Amino acid sequence: MLGLKIENVRAIANTEMTLRVPGIAFAEWGPGDLGMSFGYKNTPSPHPPEMLEARNRVYTACKEVGVAFLEGGPAETIGERIDGGVRVMGGSPEIAAAGRAHSGRTMPV
Repeated sequence: MLGLKIENVRAIANTEMTLRVPGIAFAEWGPGDLGMSFGYKNTPSPHPPEMLEARNRVYTACKEVGVAFLEGGPAETIGERIDGGVRVMGGSPEIAAAGRAHSGRTMPV
């Protein structure tokens, strides 16, 4: 399985072309490193417009070619992200529980 982290200004500029390569299973946008590529010493929160535009560009390109878009986030927004077609990744037990509760999935203990 091949996944991509699209996390600098050059990668964002080539997002659509890159995601058309056959065999890519997923992509994520990498806000930490992307923020540094935009010149931020620390990842700004909330994300500034140029970072949100980059996130949306990766998300849209993934949807257009049928590649899964991975993204994390706080437990409070996981349901909204899942409903938007995001494949939720990483995080914490709380995030996993919120995702399972929202989607109705169970996991053996």
